Amino acid sequence: MSDTGVVGAFISAPELVAATREASAAGFPHWETYTPYPIEELIVEKAPKEPASPVAWAMAIGGCLSAAGAFSMQEFATHYYPIEVASRPLSSWPAFVPITFELGVLGSAFSGVIALFILAKFPRLYLPIHRARGFRRASQDRFFLILYDDNPRFDAEVARAFLARMRAELIDEVAP
Repeated sequence: MSDTGVVGAFISAPELVAATREASAAGFPHWETYTPYPIEELIVEKAPKEPASPVAWAMAIGGCLSAAGAFSMQEFATHYYPIEVASRPLSSWPAFVPITFELGVLGSAFSGVIALFILAKFPRLYLPIHRARGFRRASQDRFFLILYDDNPRFDAEVARAFLARMRAELIDEVAP
C-alpha cells in the first residue's frame, strides 16, 4: 500500500465514521483513520476487509524447523559422541522430548517476532502523513481520514472534493 494520498481532518467521531462509510461507497478502496481514541464502528467496519496475517504460519514453520533441528542435534550427538549408561539405548527419544519442545517454542517465538517486524516494516520512524498540516492534533482532539492513492484511477482533485463534501475541517495532500 502506498503512503501517499489526500488527508482530511474532522472535528468529531460521527463525522469521521460517516466519511469512512461514504469513502467505501464512493470507490476509495484503501483508506485509513487516525483518531485520539478507538472508535468501535471503525474497528468493526474495517476488520472484515483485512486479510489474515501470515505471522501464524511463520511461527508454525519456525517452531517445526527449530524442533526438528533440536531433535536432529540430539540424535547427532548421541551417535557421534556415544556415552553408554546402564546399558540403555543410545537413541532414546523420550529423553529428547523436553529439549525438542523447548527449542520448538523458542524458535516459534523468534520467528513470530521477526515476521512481525518484517511485515510491519519496522523500524519505521517516519511516515509521510506526519508532515500533513495539523496532524499533531490526531492524538488530541481531531480525527483524520487518509485516502491512499494506490488505485490507478485515483484522482487527487476528486478526493479533495469528496473530503470537502464530507465537511472536512482541513484537507491536505500527503507526498513522500
